[in-house]
Amino acid sequence: RVGLRVRVAPPRAATATSLSRKLTPKSRASPDAVTPTPHEAPRPRTEGLTTERSETKRIPKMMRFVVALGALGAAAAFRAPARASPRTALGPLRGEPEVTFGDLDGSDVRVGIINTRWNDDIIESLKDGAMDALKECGVQEKNIFETTVPGAFELPLASRYLALSNTVDVIISIGCLIKGDTMHFEYICDAASSGLMRVGLDTGVPCIFGVLTVLSKEQAEERAKKDKTNSGYIWGKSAVEMAVLRSDAMGSRGVGGAGKVVGLDFTKTGLNGEKKGSSADPKRKIGF
Repeated sequence: RVGLRVRVAPPRAATATSLSRKLTPKSRASPDAVTPTPHEAPRPRTEGLTTERSETKRIPKMMRFVVALGALGAAAAFRAPARASPRTALGPLRGEPEVTFGDLDGSDVRVGIINTRWNDDIIESLKDGAMDALKECGVQEKNIFETTVPGAFELPLASRYLALSNTVDVIISIGCLIKGDTMHFEYICDAASSGLMRVGLDTGVPCIFGVLTVLSKEQAEERAKKDKTNSGYIWGKSAVEMAVLRSDAMGSRGVGGAGKVVGLDFTKTGLNGEKKGSSADPKRKIGF
């Protein structure tokens, strides 16, 4: 017999390379895996993260269209507005009235003017403007009646007295309120405006709201200039137009209607400021 002697070689020492090969399962490389170059450090994998570009691709086309429309609207909102003409942006040009009036015949119109005694210089200029307008419309001097009250708060009641006397066809209430440091300005403005409107609605006699409500005296002076932008001039024209309108609506009861109430009379003031009529009549002790 031939004897076989098998020599078993001792196991070789495992190296780090062989261990890493055995422990790492063989699989196909992931598409997200990044193979570092010999001169570049390994970069972390970005599995599960999405970039802004990939996220945008997921937005539907309709959604992107809506977003684009919104961006266009926002851009249009912040676009600088077109420059308006001086007439539309800042009101009428210097020397021109804010409204225009046609040819008015006020030869038979009776006008009552009630003004306050605050801010005399402004009030006088406004009254002069109203008188100029009445003269242009042909209002006779004998048909202009004038009186004064302490302040704008008293204008509605005085206007009611005058309207109920049936001696005038229209009333112009003139005053000037300048805002101060308290709420007094707001209260008086509201009381005067609503009160005068109520007098007109209750009596049927037009009451022209000729009260300036301004924030400074400079604003009042700007509206009381000696030209046709004077607010009083516009009030005078408006008074004649409303009196004619009332006459057309009421017929013979309008302009130059029935007689006045006994016990009330009004001091007649001409365009030049002279007073007319006799003061000896005892019936004229009460009135204007």
